[in-house]
Amino acid sequence: MKKITLFLVTLLGVYTVSAQSINDALVYSQNTTFGTARSTGIAGAFTALGADFGGISINPAGLGLYRKSEFILSPSLSFAKDKADYLGTSITDKRSSFNFNNIGLVFSSGERNKQNRKKEVSPKDWRAVNFAFGFNRLSNYNTRQSISGYNTETSISDYLAEQANLANVSANDLLTNIESEYAEASLAFNTYIINPLDVTANTYQGIATATEVDQTQTRVSNGGKNEYLFALGANYKDRLYLGASFNFDTYRRKTETSFIEKDPNEVTLLSLNYGNGNASDILGFKSLNINRTISETGVGVNGKFGATYRINQIFRAGLAIHTPTVVQIDRDYSTIMGSDFVVIANNNGLNYDFSESYFYDGNYDYRINTPWQLSTGAAVFLKNFGFISLDYNFVDYSQMTFSFDSGIEDATLANSLNQSIRDTYTAASNVRLGTEFSRDIFRLRAGYAFTGSPYRNAPELSSHTLTGGFGIREKKVYFDAAYAHKMQKDTYSPYSLTVTEAPKANLKQSRGNVVLTVGVNF
Repeated sequence: MKKITLFLVTLLGVYTVSAQSINDALVYSQNTTFGTARSTGIAGAFTALGADFGGISINPAGLGLYRKSEFILSPSLSFAKDKADYLGTSITDKRSSFNFNNIGLVFSSGERNKQNRKKEVSPKDWRAVNFAFGFNRLSNYNTRQSISGYNTETSISDYLAEQANLANVSANDLLTNIESEYAEASLAFNTYIINPLDVTANTYQGIATATEVDQTQTRVSNGGKNEYLFALGANYKDRLYLGASFNFDTYRRKTETSFIEKDPNEVTLLSLNYGNGNASDILGFKSLNINRTISETGVGVNGKFGATYRINQIFRAGLAIHTPTVVQIDRDYSTIMGSDFVVIANNNGLNYDFSESYFYDGNYDYRINTPWQLSTGAAVFLKNFGFISLDYNFVDYSQMTFSFDSGIEDATLANSLNQSIRDTYTAASNVRLGTEFSRDIFRLRAGYAFTGSPYRNAPELSSHTLTGGFGIREKKVYFDAAYAHKMQKDTYSPYSLTVTEAPKANLKQSRGNVVLTVGVNF
C-alpha cells in the first residue's frame, strides 16, 4: 500500500489512483434509489407507512403492517445523463443500465391470526409477527462523464511534477522504483512527462510547463450497492408496529479513467544527450495519456430499528434509526502512462517519432464506518382517497471514518483522512414527500425528495428528485410502475495543484430510474 503517498496527497487534496479519497466514504454512505415501484412512486416517503418490501429498508416497522405473505420482484432500467462544462467546452454523456431493484419474500401470520381472532372472545394483543428476507438495491454507480477543453495555464504534468517534488527523491530513484510509494511520479519520469529542474535539489517540472494543451478525459463507472436483509416486524393491537432488520450490504464499483493531453504545436521543451559526444537530440512533446482503473468490492453490516404508531384511522407516525455500516473494502488499482514525442536528431537532421509507456498495479484493503441515520415521518390517510406522507431524514456526514491495518503509518493516515472529512462534510437534512390516490383497484402516485448537500462550504450542491407512478391491486397479485428523475449540480477537477488553481468542470447531472414491480400474495 502506498502509505507515504497517501498521507501526502491527503494533506494536499491530491489523489492518485492508489490513494484514498474522502469522496469514497461519501459514495458508500449515500443511497440513490428508493426500492419498489410503490416506494419509488412516492419518493421513498415510507417512514410512517408499511406493507412494502422497499419500505423495509427505510423503516423495518412497516413489515408489521403486512396481512398476507408475498413474493415480489422489481426489475429496473436506469438512465444517467451528465453535462460537463470545462474550459469553455460543453460535453453531454449518457449511460443506461438494467438491474433488479429488489427480490423478496415476506411471511406473515396476520391472515391466520385474523381468522383465529374471530373465534375468540378477546382478540390477541399481538396480531401478527412477520418475517422478510431478500435484497434491495440502494445505489446505482453506472455513469459516464467526459470533459474536454483547451488549457492555457496548467497541465496534468504539473500535478505529476508536484508528486515527485513532495517525494523528494533522486532521478535515479524515480527511474528504477516504479513499484514504490511515488509510483505515478516514477511513471511520469520514465515517460519524460516530468524532468529534472534541479538535480541536486531533487526538484522536477512538467513537460508541458511552457505550452498550451488540449485536454480530454472520460470516466466510466459501473456497479452498485445492494442490501441483503433479514427483518422481523410485529403488530400490537393494530396500533403499534415494531420492526428490526439485520442487513448485509455488498458493494461493487469499478471506475476507468482515460486522460489525454495533446500539444498541437509540438513545442520543443527537452534536450537529450546520450553521452556519446554527439549533439543533443531535441524532444518535441506531442501527447500524453494516463489510463487509471480502480476496482473495489466490499461487504458491510448494519442494523435498522423502527416503530410506527397508528394514532387513529387518519394519522400515523413513524421513527427509524439506522446504525453505522462497517464496510470492508478490497481495492485493486492500476495505471498505464504513455507519452509521444517528435525527435529532431541534430547529428543527422532526421526527425522521427518516439514514445514510452509504463505500467504499475497494486491492491490493499481499508474500512469505512458510515454515519448514523435518523428518520421520522407522518402520514395522513383520507378514507376512500389514499394518503399523504412526509419524511425527514438526518445524517451527519462529518462522522464518517476511515481505518486501515494497525500501525503508526496507518493510524496517521486514518487520522489525516478523518480530519479532512470533518473539515469537508457536514450534517444534511433530507425531506421526502409522497402521495397515493386510490380508487377501487387502481393507484396513482407522486412524490418529491430533497437531498441536502453533504459539503460544509457548498450548500448549493443539493439534489432534487421528482417521482410518479401507478399501480393495480388485485387480491392475489398486484402490479406497480414508477419513474424517478433526479437533478443535481456538482464540480470536478481531473487533477489538483498546490500553487496554482487547477481547472474545474461544472457538472449538471440527471438520473432517471424506471421501476416495475410484480407481487404475488399467498
